[in-house]
Amino acid sequence: MKILYRYLEQLQNEKTLSNFLSNFKRVIKFTSEKDHSIGLLRYNKIPKDIAFLFEFNDNIIRTFHTIGMKFNIDILFFDKNKNLIIEYNDVTPGIKNISSKKECKYVVEILSF
Repeated sequence: MKILYRYLEQLQNEKTLSNFLSNFKRVIKFTSEKDHSIGLLRYNKIPKDIAFLFEFNDNIIRTFHTIGMKFNIDILFFDKNKNLIIEYNDVTPGIKNISSKKECKYVVEILSF
């Protein structure tokens, strides 16, 4: 039983924010309210090796959208302890409501590939 718990703990640790971001050449941080509202809408194209980190001061259920975007993205929501809550893959432009479903403090967006 201890082996199973260690294995499950290891799986959870692999889904932390820092482990995920370590896979990217560059991380661009969005911390201001203006950055949060514009997000990736400012880009026509983004490279595969960049992660966009949205960092918030509070810890609430968050909703993102892809209205106006020009490419598919993956969106990952992380809690205040930097553990993955939920991941959405290959989200197409035009989606109105992409929810963290639980309280979240960090969101990462990357180009789907």
